[in-house]
Amino acid sequence: MPRIARLVLLVVLITLAGARPGQSQPTRALHEATERAGIAWEIGYDGETFANLRGGVTTGRASRGILDLSAEIDLGVLAGIPRTRIRANVIGAHGRSLSPLVGDDLLASSIDAVPTTRLQNLWAEHESPSGAWALRVGKQAVDDEFFSTDGSTLFLHMAAAYPFTLSPNAPPWPVASLAAQVRHRPGARWTLRAGVFGADGRYTDEETGNPHGLALGLAPSGALVIGEAVLRGRRGVYRAGAWHDTNAFEDARGAARGGLSALYAAADHVVVREGAAGAADANEEAEGLHVFGMASVSPERARAPYDYDLRGGAYWRGAVPGRDADVIGAGYFYPHVGRSARREATGPVTTESFWEVSYRAEVTDWIGLQASVQSIRNPGGARGARLPTATVAGLRLSVVL
Repeated sequence: MPRIARLVLLVVLITLAGARPGQSQPTRALHEATERAGIAWEIGYDGETFANLRGGVTTGRASRGILDLSAEIDLGVLAGIPRTRIRANVIGAHGRSLSPLVGDDLLASSIDAVPTTRLQNLWAEHESPSGAWALRVGKQAVDDEFFSTDGSTLFLHMAAAYPFTLSPNAPPWPVASLAAQVRHRPGARWTLRAGVFGADGRYTDEETGNPHGLALGLAPSGALVIGEAVLRGRRGVYRAGAWHDTNAFEDARGAARGGLSALYAAADHVVVREGAAGAADANEEAEGLHVFGMASVSPERARAPYDYDLRGGAYWRGAVPGRDADVIGAGYFYPHVGRSARREATGPVTTESFWEVSYRAEVTDWIGLQASVQSIRNPGGARGARLPTATVAGLRLSVVL
């Protein structure tokens, strides 16, 4: 996998020399030809270098990358089964994690994964004739559809994209589990989702339990049930949801008790919109100033590794004249450590929190460069570590072919 990654990076660097904004993918004609046959595909690569400039355990840098190969088959075109599709993707991770240098619990990079090749998603979806209902069954990651706001996914820190009150048995990227998910659209602006995901730690452990994602077992006693309502308004996107994990969890005294739940809400709101006034809908592509926020809380605070989570920030798309697709943003993230963490900690428990400032430049339609600066306070606080605030800087290259 590292050899493939180096080859992709070499091709991209050669192309960058002649790249210009708005330049379309070199594989566009091939995409159009295969899509006419009912097969859509994508090759994505993210490569980055991060450096711990001060604080944490020690200074230093680490580089890593992710190759993502995905395909989607339209069975209506290929096999005459209307409104049905199959999707699969395989990811290959390589490189070193920065976390041993920072000493953090939450991972400074959103592509921090065990170096291996993994089957991540493999699912089939069927939609009703009206499009109001859809059923998806197969191997899925829980954060593909739930939780995320457009603003939080801008940032490079792993914990920015979804609430850290999420159950430790849940399958967020880079892992996935067998699941069934139902989607209903009662109107043009509302989307309702509900899902049941396998929440067995043996299959969601990316390092030892299921390193290649090929174990597809489902334990009847270990399930994550989740529901979410999404309103897509004229000025933003607003979410509210809840989940429940049926597994047993130990409280602060070490006693096992059944079940763990949490509630969450998230919003991405357009404050200042550039361009044509009165646009019908707000979304992540709208130029202007956006604010975002997310809050999550677990009623069983004594058993939750993270009992509440608060984050928020702002970003501006098109802030730089002549670069309408570029995005600059800043956010603060505070996933509070629950009381159960004190039982295994080696010292006084503190909450690891961070802020991040990021700028993403769209070099072409298929190449992006993103710079990030993070300040990580109390790294390793959930384990009782006493480490100084870490300052982390990173640069990521993203390619989609």
